Amino acid sequence: MTKIKICGITNLQDALLAVQAGADALGFIFAPSPRQVTSAEVRNMVRALPPQVVKVGVFGEAKLKSVQEIMQYCCLDKAQLHGNFTKKDLLKLAGKAFKVFDMTSEHVLEEIEIFSPAFFMLDLPKGEGKPGRIPWKVVNAAKEWGDFILAGGLSPENIEKALERANPFGVDVCRGVERKPGEKCPGKVLEFIVKVKKWNGILKKI
Repeated sequence: MTKIKICGITNLQDALLAVQAGADALGFIFAPSPRQVTSAEVRNMVRALPPQVVKVGVFGEAKLKSVQEIMQYCCLDKAQLHGNFTKKDLLKLAGKAFKVFDMTSEHVLEEIEIFSPAFFMLDLPKGEGKPGRIPWKVVNAAKEWGDFILAGGLSPENIEKALERANPFGVDVCRGVERKPGEKCPGKVLEFIVKVKKWNGILKKI
């Protein structure tokens, strides 16, 4: 069953909307972004969410100690690590983190080989998440390393094509279901999730 992560959550209303629509995981961005949230904001949201939903902290160029402190304070389940985090950093987080690899990097497959991850994310750089930009050859080549989450330019309009071409463990959407940066569009969130669940065979009709 393809898992669904709704990222860039900035408020409890959107968090509950995503959960009620059927999201498996929510992402909270601590890195510089129009969707950046504080530890206090995330802690309050997490307290109001059901335990079965996976809460993910999204980190950029942060120090490992800061990541650990935020995860503990906010009661997060996973850390999504962008940037220069190392394999050693992942090991120190003891299975509570996964690395994000840039699909447009010339050396992405070599980077994945170095990390040898059993679970990871494939994403597009900020500003390049547009439909049709996903390099499918890279996605298919990366499959051999393990389960992965596909992100980057996904939306209700192209999610079915992405699922057909990649059949990933999970999908991650942020801008593709927004009304504006940091604010989700209920209709788009529902449409995206319904299409994934239809792919999973859970829903027979949209």
